[in-house]
Amino acid sequence: MKPNRNIRTALAALATVALAAFPASGATTLHLGPSSGLANETLSVPMEVRSGDGITALQFDMFYDPAVVELSDVRQGIAAAGHILDFETVASGQTRVVVISNTNAVLGDGMVADMEINLLSEVPEGSRALSFSNVIISDLTGTEVAIAWAPYIAITSPAEGKRYSASSNVGLSAVAIDYDGSITSVEFQIDGESLSIDTAAPYTATWTAAGSGAVALTAIAVSSGGTQTASLPVTIQIGPPPFVGWRDANFTPAEQADNRIGGLASDPDGDTIPNLLEYALGLNPREFDFEDLPEVGLIGLNQESYATLTYRANPGADDIIFMVEVSGDGGATWSSGEGNTEEMSSEMVDSKREVKTRDLHPVTTGSEPNRLIRLTVKMTGI
Repeated sequence: MKPNRNIRTALAALATVALAAFPASGATTLHLGPSSGLANETLSVPMEVRSGDGITALQFDMFYDPAVVELSDVRQGIAAAGHILDFETVASGQTRVVVISNTNAVLGDGMVADMEINLLSEVPEGSRALSFSNVIISDLTGTEVAIAWAPYIAITSPAEGKRYSASSNVGLSAVAIDYDGSITSVEFQIDGESLSIDTAAPYTATWTAAGSGAVALTAIAVSSGGTQTASLPVTIQIGPPPFVGWRDANFTPAEQADNRIGGLASDPDGDTIPNLLEYALGLNPREFDFEDLPEVGLIGLNQESYATLTYRANPGADDIIFMVEVSGDGGATWSSGEGNTEEMSSEMVDSKREVKTRDLHPVTTGSEPNRLIRLTVKMTGI
């Protein structure tokens, strides 16, 4: 990327101040994500900022060993919306990054920059491939703001907006690292109430979902220097399984109580498709509807033929597990996953999720048994 001369000129008046000169208790803190990994691994290393100082501009120099790190890109983070990000190579292994706003807009809390790097050799866990100096941050008046490094922490699971049924087990995990020290503990919180504390990576916890509606998950990292950071919150939804709403929409309370009509294995419309499969595929349990049933086919690859199976899933049925299985012994045993099946595509078609999967073993002919392929569905929690 070409350097933006206007941006560099705008910050030229700010004195270059070494980070070590800043006090350790500044109201503005920087948080750097992990930059360790295996050789040939591509990493996205986020830099976050948290501030109550009304900061508008940020500049820093990033240092790295060119024999270990190849810098691919520096991207603007969501907290820098309304700003311009520019970077340039100052010297071998030194890149300067500038984030500024022509309208003097205030940077939000969160990720301001995301450094994409390729590791040319392994960087052990707990160490870092990037270092920083010459950090300058200014506020609305153009005054330089004191900063300090604080731990980086982010919840990696569950994902924002994911829905869970009450009483189900929710697995939580977080990544935490301290730029100038080490992490001593990570505390997981549910709606501000402490759930558990983990003192060693990987940082995990399990929560038995309770209540209903939106629930905020946070994690707090404490460093060896005594500083701490709370992760940006992740909100999940707690409520009844979608199947309950689907069943309520299609069957009366009396029909639901009659296992011959409202049961998972029931087939009230007599089309040989049980209610569980009708729900999983988004079909109507009251009508004969065969249009969106799974389709079996063949695909030619490298002069061999492979069985395929295409199904359309009900996108609201997130309490259903879909699994494509294959058999090479006439159905005596079935296998799925790595080494057996491969998902070829997944896309929205007519408001449903269409997934195409293939067998990784070619179809056989002659005296050998043919390959079989099938779709199985299972409701979580049963």
